[in-house]
Amino acid sequence: MVPPKEYFYYLKTAFKKNHVHGYMIGHKANRKICIYAEGDKWIVSEVRRGVAVSPTEYNLDNIWHACEDIIARLARDEKHRKKIWMDWASPSNWAEKMDEPLSIRVISREEAAEIIKQRNNNHNVCSKDEDLRRMTDEQEELCIEVLRRILSKEFSASNYSVGGYKEDAVCIQESEQSWMVYVGYRNTKDDLTEYSNVVEACIGMIRVITGGNKMRINKLVDLFFSMIILNREQFEAKDRNAKDDL
Repeated sequence: MVPPKEYFYYLKTAFKKNHVHGYMIGHKANRKICIYAEGDKWIVSEVRRGVAVSPTEYNLDNIWHACEDIIARLARDEKHRKKIWMDWASPSNWAEKMDEPLSIRVISREEAAEIIKQRNNNHNVCSKDEDLRRMTDEQEELCIEVLRRILSKEFSASNYSVGGYKEDAVCIQESEQSWMVYVGYRNTKDDLTEYSNVVEACIGMIRVITGGNKMRINKLVDLFFSMIILNREQFEAKDRNAKDDL
């Protein structure tokens, strides 16, 4: 169980980053929107002269929704709320998942680069980028499946969409000539970025959904490449065995 101070630390950080004022976290304060514990409940409310005005109560194990409530009350508009929520929810969700490691062998980005380099030498290919492009052409479905598995472990399903549009979610979608990463907002593709290949798009989505947290980006990108390489090696081994059987 993640302690409340973890949620509140990320909440305060998100408020500061997005220039939010007029709040108090952890206790009451006059003329502010507050989130605090009272008895066996979390309370989210404006406080005037020491009295809670229009309070909403949440069970102690429902701190996530309490935090979402105060974000909604303090945001200037829906777009502002989404930015605050993303900066808060990504690291908070990460903290919740820290004790649920993925059951795969993780290798570093340096090891991944070395494997790609060795394969390039074997195939007389000089450029790692060219190898990556070839990998995306051959194994786009694998890349998307690996991304989907990572996202399902690290984030709530309501926060992302793989393959199509979803409201209030980070989305990755293939178009006729590119891969798109965007945030679904009022039936529009907000903050749209287009990528020439699926690997770049997957990394772009990781950057967006983590809120730009460098530690999380590096960890998940390393995990992405590790899983791609390990699965690709397995597929190549199966192909060789199948050819040997012919």
